[in-house]
Amino acid sequence: TKVIKKDTVVGVCWGKSIHSCISQVKPNNFLPITVVQLLGDMIKENRMVESKQLTNMLATKYNGKFKYLNLPLYINDAELREKILSEPIVKSTIDVAKKCNMIITGIGGETSLPIHNKDFIAYLSDNDKKNKHQIGSIFGRVIDEDGNICDMDINNKISGIDFESILKAERRVGIVYGKHKVRVTLAALKKRLVNTIITDRTTSIMMLRELNILEDDI
Repeated sequence: TKVIKKDTVVGVCWGKSIHSCISQVKPNNFLPITVVQLLGDMIKENRMVESKQLTNMLATKYNGKFKYLNLPLYINDAELREKILSEPIVKSTIDVAKKCNMIITGIGGETSLPIHNKDFIAYLSDNDKKNKHQIGSIFGRVIDEDGNICDMDINNKISGIDFESILKAERRVGIVYGKHKVRVTLAALKKRLVNTIITDRTTSIMMLRELNILEDDI
């Protein structure tokens, strides 16, 4: 909580890991911060881990302001997507998101890729389905082993802040737990898509072993 100061603008994505982390936040005092939803939402069975709920949850802990982006994560029609993003109420949220000092994101492993999600199959082109380089996702974008954004149509269908603006945020925090996310997390770090990682001891040890920094018997 020490990195969140007066007038900080915090961008929030979605996921169980973020919910778990925000649940543990206990500010010493209220601060005039703004928490903003960065991207359209992924509809979850547990609505508490959706971006909108997490945005409200963090802002409430500080008695701060919040801005929602009431959109789905993906919009198929390019012309329609651009029109929606240019609507004043939507654009005002995106303009705030571009001022983020900090961004909090989860990192999706291979099992969470759109190709394995029945709700997102309709957004995948035939070429997307054939892509052999996708290992996980971050900020809604599918990435490869080197942390590069995969050349996939679905990566161009995202509603919300543009990728270049995300990378301008001074602190980009990835919250990640589990063996199945080690590979994609290291890819995100390699490309500096995130510059801070919050994880548990087990996951951190697995990451260090993958980098040959720790021996297997430690």
